[in-house]
Amino acid sequence: MRTEQFQWIAFVALVFSALSLVFAWYAFDRDRYEFRVVSSFNFNPERGWGSQAFLRVTVRNNSKKVITVNKLGIVTAGKTCAERFFDDQRKAPLQIEGGEEVSTVVENNDGSSSLPENTDLSRCKVYVTDALGRMHAATYINESNYF
Repeated sequence: MRTEQFQWIAFVALVFSALSLVFAWYAFDRDRYEFRVVSSFNFNPERGWGSQAFLRVTVRNNSKKVITVNKLGIVTAGKTCAERFFDDQRKAPLQIEGGEEVSTVVENNDGSSSLPENTDLSRCKVYVTDALGRMHAATYINESNYF
């Protein structure tokens, strides 16, 4: 009789440990942060010949947690040629709430980044660094918006 009781207790303990493992994995997966970075090359003919081309970089927080975006980097010819804060007006890291989408614009001669003159923005690669210092490459969308 005692052996059957021990087997039953062991079976119940095994079921509870499996359920707690599944719940812990679900909570971990749900709580991790994730965001998407998209860059697009745009063209605005109303701005004049010198500053027609610009890059629009958008970060969307797909999780429920608040994320912090520190820097925006631009790579040309395999080297980082410009790096600045994502929120260039405040010159500080930017916190993005869950489900929120934030965009910024990078131009050749806006003074916020040290881009070399005559940089072809359509061939630039963009990355964003988060609060932990990890780099997240942007997905490039080929589109031209005429305002």
